[in-house]
Amino acid sequence: MDLSSIFHRCNCCSLYILAFIQQALLISKLVWRRESQSDKQWRDILGILKVQREKLDFVYLREWVERFGLVDDWQRAKVEAGVSHLDADDI
Repeated sequence: MDLSSIFHRCNCCSLYILAFIQQALLISKLVWRRESQSDKQWRDILGILKVQREKLDFVYLREWVERFGLVDDWQRAKVEAGVSHLDADDI
């Protein structure tokens, strides 16, 4: 089953699902980046932040960043992506 079939059947909540997927992907890439120091993961992180900036739930993200010990990379990514101002309760 591909994602398009999920979104088609659940059109009323597809925006919420897409936002959740982007946030989960962002956290996953932060973890992968920490473990691998991959420049590709870092570029992906910055790209997600830049493109999805207004759609991301920074409170939710901050909670997971803290749980996984990703605070330093998270702060750096927000600054480099130009979205640090969107996280009102900065860590």
